[in-house]
Parts: sequence; structure tokens; C-alpha cells
Amino acid sequence: RVWAFVAQLGFLVLLVAWWQWAAMSDDVSSLLLPPPGDVLAQLRDVIVSGEFLQDLVVSLRETTIAFAIAVFAGMVSGFIFSRTTYRVRVFDPLLSALYAIPTVLFYPLFLLSFGIGEGSKIAVGTLMAFFPIALNTMAGFASVEKIHLTASQAMGARPFVLLRYVLVPAAAPIIVARSEEHTSELQSLA
Repeated sequence: RVWAFVAQLGFLVLLVAWWQWAAMSDDVSSLLLPPPGDVLAQLRDVIVSGEFLQDLVVSLRETTIAFAIAVFAGMVSGFIFSRTTYRVRVFDPLLSALYAIPTVLFYPLFLLSFGIGEGSKIAVGTLMAFFPIALNTMAGFASVEKIHLTASQAMGARPFVLLRYVLVPAAAPIIVARSEEHTSELQSLA
């Protein structure tokens, strides 16, 4: 563990040293690559002045709205798509293929549709989160064993009772486990 930390710290020191050397050379403009000292001084000024707080609040609001929309839309569509094996066979590959398309390709379309304000950012965030949530929800509900559904229906369970006491508890572990996998994939990309 100690050696891993030393190696990471050494890499960071080498990276900053290379950054300083590249910034001091005449090959790169200081507008494109300012020295690390200037960047740290500017960062300190921004933090001390607190001017980033308003932008942070806006970003958190946009992220929260986008995630709430994606959770609702993804869970509802995942549930609807999982109700028959035909729908699963149709929509699982379709959603997987759409999920493979880089989200940034849709950004110009969202800019034209929602403008340059927060609407386009919320749309991109919603799209980024929708596909993993819908796919995980579909997999979770599709994995519920038919014997549980048949037994519940034989005992007279109505659709809402079936959803609340059979489907959701049986699907939740798979939805959560697969969501954690997607979260770790997204974190590794960031």
C-alpha cells in the first residue's frame, strides 16, 4: 500500500513538473497551457471569493432534475418493457444499441430544441442516466420467476399488490447491483 501511494505521488509530481516545463517552453502559448502556479493562484482566488458557489448550486440543481427525470422515465419504461418476453426481446437490444451511442452526439440536437440554457443540459443528463436505469430495471423485472407471479395471482393479488409486494422486492437486488456496475463504469470514464 505504501509503495502504491509513493508511486501515485511520484507520478503526480512528474506530471506537474512536465506541465511546468511545457508551460515555460516557447512551443506552447501560455493562454493554452498556463503554468501550474498561475492555475493554483487563480483557483485560490476563486475559492476565497466564493464566486463558484452560485455556479455549483445551478449545476447541482440541473443534475438533480436530470437524474429525477431519468429515474422516473427509466423505471417506468423498464417496467413496461419487461412485462412480456416479446417486449424484452424487442427493447433490450434497441436500448442497448442506443446506449452505445455517445451522448455528446445528441447535444447539438438538444441545443436546437431546448436552447443554450439549462434545458439542454438537463436533457443531456437525463439521456446519460436513462439508458442504464431502463436496462437495469428491465433486467430486474424480467428476472422475477414466473412461479412467484402465478402463485400471487392465484391467491388473488391485484396488480398494485403484485407490483408492491412481489415484483419490486424480487427485482430490487438486481436493479441495484447492476446500477452499481454502471456507476463504477461511469466513474472510470470520468
